[in-house]
Amino acid sequence: MLLVIFEAIPALERSSRNNQRKQDVQAILAAVSHYELSNSGNMPASGSNFLQYTKLTYYENSVRYNAAPSNGIGVYAYGDATSAPHNVAGNTSTEEVLIYNYQRCKSSGGGSTSYAAGYSDVVALYAVENGKGGGTPLCQQL
Repeated sequence: MLLVIFEAIPALERSSRNNQRKQDVQAILAAVSHYELSNSGNMPASGSNFLQYTKLTYYENSVRYNAAPSNGIGVYAYGDATSAPHNVAGNTSTEEVLIYNYQRCKSSGGGSTSYAAGYSDVVALYAVENGKGGGTPLCQQL
């Protein structure tokens, strides 16, 4: 009986961290949406503090623009559809969230595509822990 409890604890902790990640991604996308509404539909740009009123419980509240952070949030804001990447692979890092505009979530694999996406189509690519010690990529669309 005690062995079963010790085996269940890591799964419960992993589930709790994954729930925190998902809630943080929702909060980040809400902050992006609020920024866009307040700034003529523009994506957050370098120097903007779009997360200033957002409390994150899992991810570091550090933002890097046009580059993947080692920990925290990366924002990729493209000015037009031709400069946006056609396909973005799923993010397998459980320590970072990548935000893209001109992207829509793919139906599987946790990645995104620019196919039929417009300027206001924004995605967050992140990963949750799986039971194998790695990250399972997910995509959430604004």
